[in-house]
Amino acid sequence: MDYAGVSQYLGARQSRNVKGKIATSINRLDEDTIVLRYHYTDIVTWSPGQVTINSGGWQTTTTKRRMNNWLPQVIRVWQTDWVWNVHINGLIIPFKDGITFRQENHGVWLLAK
Repeated sequence: MDYAGVSQYLGARQSRNVKGKIATSINRLDEDTIVLRYHYTDIVTWSPGQVTINSGGWQTTTTKRRMNNWLPQVIRVWQTDWVWNVHINGLIIPFKDGITFRQENHGVWLLAK
């Protein structure tokens, strides 16, 4: 999901618990920043035209599942032999906390520099 989609999900609220997901909420931090918070970690951060992912050091199956449920469909976090990677547009990138992707005008998501 991109910023517009998650902003629409949140509506006029500042915060909304994700139904059926323990310790998971969507929170508006400011006018242009919305986060997916799992326990006390902002695991996905959206702003217009970009998304940042962060495990907070908690590379668990649930953290990964929460990320993948909310990330744009072309960005996926995968684990192979205990190592996390990000799959984006057919490329495999090693996962690191704070990795940011930007959306081009034509809707394609790319790794931000």
